[in-house]
Parts: sequence; structure tokens; C-alpha cells
Amino acid sequence: MKYETRLIWLLTITFGFVFFDRNAASFLMPFIANDLHFNNSQVGLVASALSFTWAVAAFLGGAYSDRTGNRKTLLLITVVAFSLCSFASGLAVSFVTLFSTRLLMGLAEGPILPIAQSLVAIESTAAKRGNNMGVMQNFGSNLLGSFAAPLVLVAVASTYNWRWAFYLSGVPGLIMALLIAKFARQPTATITPARLATQKAAPPAETSMGYREMLRHRNMWLCMLMAIFMVAWMVLGWAFLPLFYTKVRQTTSGAMSVLMGVLGLSAAFFSFVCRRSRTASGGALSSSFSISSDCWFRSPRCISTVRYSCWAR
Repeated sequence: MKYETRLIWLLTITFGFVFFDRNAASFLMPFIANDLHFNNSQVGLVASALSFTWAVAAFLGGAYSDRTGNRKTLLLITVVAFSLCSFASGLAVSFVTLFSTRLLMGLAEGPILPIAQSLVAIESTAAKRGNNMGVMQNFGSNLLGSFAAPLVLVAVASTYNWRWAFYLSGVPGLIMALLIAKFARQPTATITPARLATQKAAPPAETSMGYREMLRHRNMWLCMLMAIFMVAWMVLGWAFLPLFYTKVRQTTSGAMSVLMGVLGLSAAFFSFVCRRSRTASGGALSSSFSISSDCWFRSPRCISTVRYSCWAR
């Protein structure tokens, strides 16, 4: 197997388990809220805590890794750290302790995506770079973090308790850290000699660009605007849908896990539908469609959310 392909799958699975941990508190919230007596404001704060520190850590961690170039080491540290934070979440005895552990988890998980995307961009050929980055970010996070996570974690919480579900969710990250240490390598150059012939006139994956210059590009503003609305919907939905299904619609925990899992499965499926559509066109699709593809393949999840909410009456 080519190193490029091996790296894509390694980072795809790793980021999938990052989302497995990120979403764990939301899928387990019906159990946690009953046990620790949370109100809706506290539920929202737990979700917001991780998102806030994730955003800050992603910006600072990504900038630091670009400046130092020591991406593999920083990636290993963050993967181990978020796994330990998952264990710590299972030890929470109050709102303050769970809020604090989720803050720390956001700090640990935030840098993982920008570092992983940098590794993918550096090691990928120009023809596959965009596709590889999309698969790395979307496929594993949806299949593991949004599809498998609710099914596995809710089953464990129903059989044992929610604390054991958090302990379980921290184990895969430690395994992936070992695999990264063994199989990932520290990139030494933006374009390796083995791929120089295939890159030809393609622009390098890593160039020096200031923030002001970056923000002059219309596509940056467009992507940020889409991300603001997309992530807001995702965080709100994942935070409150499990409680909505179990408390308002009176579904069982098992039914709730299936409904939440369907959203992740549909997103994983449509990520490949959009990718194949673009490939079949021979790359002739407009840049605006390419940029928007992530929002298009997630649209069925938005529709599914409304449909299942109405169905579960």
C-alpha cells in the first residue's frame, strides 16, 4: 500500500474517533442529565465549552505546527490528551467537573484536524489532494463519530452506565496514537522527490501567506460563512436531539441511538456520492460546486433531522 493511501486511512480513522469522543457527551446526555440533574442551560454549556476551546486550539495549534513543522509529535500529544480527557469525563460528579473536562477535551482535539489536513496536503499528489482531504475529514467522522458512536455508546450506557461508555470511548484514541507513532512519518518537505514528476506545475500545498492576504480570497469568506451555519446546526442538533427524542417524543434510548446514527450514515454515504459525481465529470465541475459539496452532502442530514423529529411523535 502506498504511503499516501496508508496515511489517509490512518488519519481518517483517527479523526473518526476524535468525533466519537466529541459527540459522546451529547449521545449520553439523557443518562448524564438524569444522574447529575442538568437543566437545558447546563446541557448547552457542556456542548459550547468543547466547541469554544476546540476553535481556539485549532487556530493556535495549527499555526504552531506550521511554524515549527513538528506535526507528528504534536499530533501524537493531542491524540493521547483527548483520550485521557474522555476517561476524565467518565469521572465527572457534577456540572462543574464535566464542564471542565469538556473544556480540556476541546483544547486537546482542536489542533488535530488542521495538523492532519496539513499532513494530507503535503503527502498527497496534486490530483488527489482535495479528494484526500475531504475523505479524511468527512468519512471517518461521520461513519465512526456520528453513526457508530450513538449505537455503541448508548448500548453500553443502557447495559452498564454512562461512565463506562466514556471509558470505552477513550481506548480507540490510544490505539490510534500507537499506530500513528509506528506508521506516520514526519514530513521533511512540501513536495517529495517521488511525486515531483506528478506535481509539475501544480502549486505547492504549503505556501507562505499572511492572514490579510488569505482573507482577500472570496472563497475563504464563502467557506467560513457556510461553516458558521453548518457547525451551529450540528452542535445544536447533537446537543439537544437525544434529549428531544427521549424526553419530548418519549422514544426509548435504543430508538434514539438509531435515529441519531441514521444521520451519520447518510452523511458518510453522500460524501462519497458527491466525490463520485465530481470524479465522473472529469474535474469539470465549477469551483463553487466543489466548495459547496460538503454542505450539499450534509443537507440530507438536516432534512432527516426534521423528518425523524416529526415521525417520533
